[in-house]
Amino acid sequence: MVVLDNDNVKVIKLELEIENTGHITNAYVIKDKLTQNICVIDPAFDVTKIKESIDNIGGKLDFVIITHSHADHIAGLKELVENTDVKVYVHEMDFNGLYDKTLNEEEIVQTKVMPVDKQRVITVKDNEVITLGNTNFEVIHTPGHTRGSISLVDEKNNILYSGDTIFKNTYGRTDLITGSHEDMNMTLDKLFNEFEDIQVLPGHGN
Repeated sequence: MVVLDNDNVKVIKLELEIENTGHITNAYVIKDKLTQNICVIDPAFDVTKIKESIDNIGGKLDFVIITHSHADHIAGLKELVENTDVKVYVHEMDFNGLYDKTLNEEEIVQTKVMPVDKQRVITVKDNEVITLGNTNFEVIHTPGHTRGSISLVDEKNNILYSGDTIFKNTYGRTDLITGSHEDMNMTLDKLFNEFEDIQVLPGHGN
């Protein structure tokens, strides 16, 4: 599904089912039109579908961003980036979730996470900027769902990629490992105080 297609970027939303469980996670394929570079946000599963989307829009996969390291957002990561020089960005507090099956909730999600090479992973902090050609993603640390959850702001195109922090009419659950209801309340206050009119692209749903 094409979410946005303008002079700057093309944004594709992929609804990926995890292991035939009926559990659907949104992944996003974003192409910067100036450079033809592409990034993927949350390669949840079904890497064939992700690669087909990249081939269809043309360009080169430059990097992957993980909004948080739950299995239903990273199960396709290793397959997507192996045998490439593609880098992976994740918040420093969710780095261990890429490798620890307790932290990434493999059992709840009912899928297996294969560990990605640590040398390709770049950890980020609040307010850092990840650049894709002429498109910038500002990292906002949004703990609550996990302690290292992030949202990404593309100011030029007025988009907030919210991961599992904000959904349509609700917010992410806080009862999983490293989740915190207090942190989520502070995160929601921060986001609603900072943004008034912005398109939100969440990790699940519309």
